[in-house]
Amino acid sequence: MKSKIVLSLLILSACTSAYAKAMKQSEFISYCSHEQLEYQLDTHMGEAKRVYEKQGQMMLVKASSKTDYVLNLMKANFSETGLKEECAEYLYKNSSLKLDGDSSDIFARVNFSFDDDKLTGESRHILQLLASSLKDSNSGLQLIGHTDSIGREIYNYELGIKRSESVKTYLIENSVNSQGILLDSKGENNPEFNNDTPGGRERNRRVDIELTAF
Repeated sequence: MKSKIVLSLLILSACTSAYAKAMKQSEFISYCSHEQLEYQLDTHMGEAKRVYEKQGQMMLVKASSKTDYVLNLMKANFSETGLKEECAEYLYKNSSLKLDGDSSDIFARVNFSFDDDKLTGESRHILQLLASSLKDSNSGLQLIGHTDSIGREIYNYELGIKRSESVKTYLIENSVNSQGILLDSKGENNPEFNNDTPGGRERNRRVDIELTAF
């Protein structure tokens, strides 16, 4: 039987758009997904208060006070449930999030298996959220493919393009305007995580999705 985690994030921002909600859901799934856990994610506006409760297998997290104590407490309890430390760090970092609408910011991210350009089930879920939020939008998208550092540079560049193309195809199939989608690849040349570790390489196998003017 799966455990259930209920996470409630207080976002301190005047932005209530579908873009912001979809972005936070996408990032949350990327950092906090776990096959043995089910999630309910609620996003609220308002004054942030720090609350941390744990009752059996149920957790409620509302954290805005930026102290090491809160972060360490979250990491310890998340570890007990099988969640990664990155999940605790992500929730901690974004508990008092402000979105400035900068078009260069990453709007969503999807990850890939090693040496593969096929979308995972998790990636499809993220892209469904993205497509839904863009149905009535005039914004374009730039899809930037990335890889880990294993293999030849030219091969990794081409793999990054293929990953971007997979994302584009899926978005078009879900009613996103193809004319507003641009493809790019950085291959292995723009790692966000340490390629010397298996976990870092895994997270570098990605496509970053940015909003652009259209």
